[in-house]
Amino acid sequence: MKNGRLTQALYDALLEISRSGRDELVPTLSYSAGIIYPDILKIARKYGFRETRILDSLVELGVLKKSPYDSFVTCPKCGTFRLLSKLQCPRCGSKNLKRTTLVSHISCGYTGPLEEMASGEKYICKKCGKPLGKEGEGYIVLGRLFTCEDCGARFDAPLPAYKCISCGLEFDYRNANYVVIYKYEINKNALKQKAKQLLINLVEKAAQAEGLVAKSPAQAPGKSGYSHPVDVEVTDGRDRIYVDVVHDSATAMSEALAAIGKGSDMAANLHVILAPSEIAKRTLGGGDNFKAMSYDSAEEAYTKLKQLFREYFKRGGRR
Repeated sequence: MKNGRLTQALYDALLEISRSGRDELVPTLSYSAGIIYPDILKIARKYGFRETRILDSLVELGVLKKSPYDSFVTCPKCGTFRLLSKLQCPRCGSKNLKRTTLVSHISCGYTGPLEEMASGEKYICKKCGKPLGKEGEGYIVLGRLFTCEDCGARFDAPLPAYKCISCGLEFDYRNANYVVIYKYEINKNALKQKAKQLLINLVEKAAQAEGLVAKSPAQAPGKSGYSHPVDVEVTDGRDRIYVDVVHDSATAMSEALAAIGKGSDMAANLHVILAPSEIAKRTLGGGDNFKAMSYDSAEEAYTKLKQLFREYFKRGGRR
């Protein structure tokens, strides 16, 4: 990733998704904020990106799979979906309509407009004088008809129209914006793989910001004569640090312990294990050539890495 802030935002988004345990991201509708994805919104705001930028980037990484979820009418002027829905006459465009519901009373067979049988909260049959009861049990609906009070036209399908609550614009279906919103299925295998790669990218960017060279993957020589694979080697051309990264996942504990195990044989001036705070507290200590670095966010990890690299190489590596 060329954009360091985007790398941090994407990793924090993956952290949020991992910790939520969700299988998919679905949008929430808010009159104040619009169409939002709560798990992503706070990350987007923190780093100054649009939600769609983060979501589209995660789709490109293969972590998310995008598919249509729902569709909405929005205002063509201001884009909000805070709308009042109306019906209008297909002939003259008037919204002064009257609806008539034609029903048949099952017990006596009387047919007539339901609206004309209203009596308080009940409907009373004009023929037999008995209550109609519930729809489908006491009566059946034969059809509904609209009458335009302005031009007299009758029709069974009025046209939809809208008034925007935010800006006051009135428009019909021909001018409306029709917006498709999406849900995102989470590929958990890809999530773990890409999250680790983003952590490695953070290490590389922190090293580059301090004028250092980062190599990934790398091999660290061992005291036993064997070499050990490590995620990143950071060097100024003379001294070097080896860094292993651990993403916050179900296997984080075993990954951290494995890194500690190989570290005991590494002939390195400094071996750093970057791990989630909870894992670092429970499993990682420190030593003459070993340092546990905890993190709760990508921003924290990046800041700590830069500080470590600056201090370590400034004093010439070995303590």
